[in-house]
Amino acid sequence: MKTAVNVPMSAFVKLPITRMLSEARPRAANWPGMVLEVTEDQIIHDLNLANDVAEALRALNCTLALDDFGAGYSSLACSKQLPFSELKIDRSYVMNCDHDPLNAGLCETIVELSRRFGLKTVAEGIETVYESHKLQAIGCHVGQGFLFAKPMPRDQLIRLMRNRMTNASAVPQLRGMAGS
Repeated sequence: MKTAVNVPMSAFVKLPITRMLSEARPRAANWPGMVLEVTEDQIIHDLNLANDVAEALRALNCTLALDDFGAGYSSLACSKQLPFSELKIDRSYVMNCDHDPLNAGLCETIVELSRRFGLKTVAEGIETVYESHKLQAIGCHVGQGFLFAKPMPRDQLIRLMRNRMTNASAVPQLRGMAGS
């Protein structure tokens, strides 16, 4: 499972992020890589830089996720040029998507758009089993939210991950949809 890390776009400019990752990442052949999350607002101002950084990151088995999709101010025309492997549906659309027709329609549209762009879809802020089931039914790939786990200290997270890795029947996963 790839680790997701939220990185401000300014960090790509101010920090040599690709060099840092190149030097510090695990060298194991089975390293699954890393997903760096960037919001629309952070990246839309310099698409050329975003594409350059994404290309360098791909060589390190790292990809970019467009965080809080739909909550920013970019146009769809700009979004299709962005170098992402994932679209993350903003929690404001996920909330009550199981019974709110407007939120359900927005989630369906984002999942379809993601499918057409060849991207993975991640739903943020899932709090109920009903929301999770709705998102699975419309084809969302991955879910995040309190339903799966609340924020926790590092040691507790490591214990939880170890328990879930040894107990295959432990569903839902930390960063996954129940049953997927």
